[in-house]
Amino acid sequence: MTAPAVASVLGVMDRYFDGLYRADSSLLRPVFHPDLLYVNATTGHHLTLSLDAYLDEIDERKSPLERGEVRDFRVAEINLVNDQVATVRASCAMLGRGYEDALTLVTTERGWQVIAKVFTFEEQGAKSCPT
Repeated sequence: MTAPAVASVLGVMDRYFDGLYRADSSLLRPVFHPDLLYVNATTGHHLTLSLDAYLDEIDERKSPLERGEVRDFRVAEINLVNDQVATVRASCAMLGRGYEDALTLVTTERGWQVIAKVFTFEEQGAKSCPT
């Protein structure tokens, strides 16, 4: 994987994590491809949403920042498939859950964007809300 591609993907991930931590759809929208596929693959919680429906949910939640939570987001793995496709495995702990994300990114005229977000979570405490 080339250093510039890694840096670009990490930049997208920084914006992704910041948007989640702040629960700010205006920060998240450019991270995602307009045709985003959002899938909660957690047993008993399966859900598929469009980009707009997902961002509406983001706007309605109290953010981890507002809740006084420590920002705990990590990129575990980046795989550059080629100059058009990358996958990222990321984890975060927020809102009472531990999340594991499998993200697929594609290059567009706007740079790298997440086109698929498939995730699962485990409850970790009393504070609870989906990413």
